[in-house]
Amino acid sequence: MPPLTSAWLREQHMREHVVPACVKMFAAHPTANAIVFAVAQYWADEAADAVHDAFVLSTSRDPSWPACCEENDEVFDHPYASEFVGYASGLNDNSTMITAFASFCAEESSQEAETAQAYTPYAVVRRVPGSGSTVEVSVEITGQMHRPEWEDAVVGEGEED
Repeated sequence: MPPLTSAWLREQHMREHVVPACVKMFAAHPTANAIVFAVAQYWADEAADAVHDAFVLSTSRDPSWPACCEENDEVFDHPYASEFVGYASGLNDNSTMITAFASFCAEESSQEAETAQAYTPYAVVRRVPGSGSTVEVSVEITGQMHRPEWEDAVVGEGEED
């Protein structure tokens, strides 16, 4: 097994969890052309630095943050699309996923804030045009590292250094 670096964890999480969730969301929402996968880290009752995620749907192939958050709420009427399709990405826990995405979260986010303020975009997953009844997607990593000190900073439970 490769070393548990933040980059490796992000790549694995995108491949095994985020992309399959987006495929399901595209199937459920035929007018969506892109999904912004965004991350946040903020205080919560049970959290020890847990990283949280949001899937923000857009009719545009090139969604603009934060405007796409409003479109998501108005057009798709569901701010947390992952819950709508019954698929959680696994970020809402205190695990190695902290290591994977914390460096891409803004400092001092609040669980009381709107998605557009609390979350920062990490990737845009786009529906491939003309893919027919089988949903195909492309992924563009758009996130910017805000806190490099979190990169490779935490080792998950049961993992050895």
